[in-house]
Amino acid sequence: MPTALLRMPTALLLALTATAACGSPDQPTPNDPSAPPPVAPDGARPCTQIGCGPAFSVAFQRPSPWKSGTYRVTVTADGKEATCTATFPLACDAPPPCPADAGFQLGLSGCALPPAQHSLSGIDFSQGTRPAKVDVKVFEADAPIGAASYTPAYTSATPNGPGCEPACTGAPPVTLTLQ
Repeated sequence: MPTALLRMPTALLLALTATAACGSPDQPTPNDPSAPPPVAPDGARPCTQIGCGPAFSVAFQRPSPWKSGTYRVTVTADGKEATCTATFPLACDAPPPCPADAGFQLGLSGCALPPAQHSLSGIDFSQGTRPAKVDVKVFEADAPIGAASYTPAYTSATPNGPGCEPACTGAPPVTLTLQ
C-alpha cells in the first residue's frame, strides 16, 4: 500500500484537530465546555444555563397496561378544545397524535419497546401557554377511563438567578389516575 494513503488519515485527523482548536480566547466557539458562562447584567456573578420546563403538565397514571386499540385525549383549555388520537401498539413513525394548533403535546412513550411497555405519559403545555382552566378527558375506544378539571396556579421564576435568562412561568404538575 502506498505510504501516502497510510498517512492520509493521520494528516486528516491533525487538520481537523487544528481547525477545531482554532478560535480566539475572547471569542470561544459555541458549546465549548471551557467557555465561561454568561454573566448576570450586574456583573457580580455568572449565570447558569438551566432551561424552562413545561408551563403545566398533567401526567397519566394507569394501574394496568395499555391495551391494543385506539385512545382519545380531549383537552379543553380556556374554552378551546383539541382531540388527540393514538393507536396501540404505538408506531415510532406515526404522525403526531394532536393537531398542530392544539397548544399542548401528548406524550407517547415506548414505541421502540415491547407493546406491553407502551403508554400515554400525559400532556404538556409549553412555555408561553398558560391556560387558566384545563379539562382533560381520556377514552379507550369510546369508553371514558379518566377525566379531571384543573385551574393551574402559575408562578414565575428565573432558574439561573436574578437578571439571568430565561424567565420561566409554570404551575405545579398534576397526575390524572386512569382506570
